[in-house]
Amino acid sequence: MQYLNLNNQGLVDRTPEDLNQLVEASLDHWIDKLAVSGAEQWNFLSGASLLAAEVYTNGLEWKSIASRYKGAGLLYAVDADEDVLDDKEADRCLELAWQWARWRAAPRTNLLREWIWVYDERHAYHIPTCGVVDMCDFGPLFTDVRCELLLDPEDLLLAVDKVVCDGAREAGFYQVDEDTVLFNAVSQGLSAPL
Repeated sequence: MQYLNLNNQGLVDRTPEDLNQLVEASLDHWIDKLAVSGAEQWNFLSGASLLAAEVYTNGLEWKSIASRYKGAGLLYAVDADEDVLDDKEADRCLELAWQWARWRAAPRTNLLREWIWVYDERHAYHIPTCGVVDMCDFGPLFTDVRCELLLDPEDLLLAVDKVVCDGAREAGFYQVDEDTVLFNAVSQGLSAPL
């Protein structure tokens, strides 16, 4: 089994497939929100903005995602006195979202890159700060980031069996045997959780 390693920023280097799956799940989530509440300019732009940030952060192609989101927006458009979402307004919102995408945070992508799940200890480990959060608390703590679109934290985060501090190795993931994967935190000045 191949495990990911750390990128040059010391974060989990997720595969393009992981990141594409994340954006597809985000797109599904925002389309579902439009289906439930109807599409008006304000909520269409809000979803487009967060979606564009995820696409931009992950280096993916915006045009096809935007087209699918626009189609859903027009399908679920609400006939209101103000903020009517028509073809022209949808294009304007999508262009605006993409224009400012690099200035938006991409919280779901950050979650995938900054956190790992420590299986044996049943907690999530935050790589940049060496902080830990019990898995019972992780889901509720990040519900808004996960947007009900992703699986349980155990299925979302890269899992390791243990976090160690081994000064003889570089920071990163190590497969010890067929069933055991460790994350070494020491060589980046990090430390294992207490």
